[in-house]
Amino acid sequence: MEKDVTTDECEIGGSPTRAMALDFAPDVRVNCVCPGYVDTDMVRRDGIEQASDPADMGQALIDEAPLKPLATPEEIASAIIYLVCDDARFITGAAFQIDGGTTAGW
Repeated sequence: MEKDVTTDECEIGGSPTRAMALDFAPDVRVNCVCPGYVDTDMVRRDGIEQASDPADMGQALIDEAPLKPLATPEEIASAIIYLVCDDARFITGAAFQIDGGTTAGW
């Protein structure tokens, strides 16, 4: 079964994820991955390059996260791979913030 949930999911603390985890347990594990800015063509094209000062915008995105660099697609994929492997068999209802610490200060 596939269910789409918007990125607002992570902003409200993963409530839909937790509700679905309870609804579908024990047969299905439900988790949410909440990435911050990821170094992709789309972020560069639609965010950084469209800014009035692209260099300043790029640095602003980097500075937003305490761990500084933008995430790579591979880093986000690694978290997803972990969540679907047997090592994560006891994880359900979790919202994984992969944002370099950006939301830690919210």
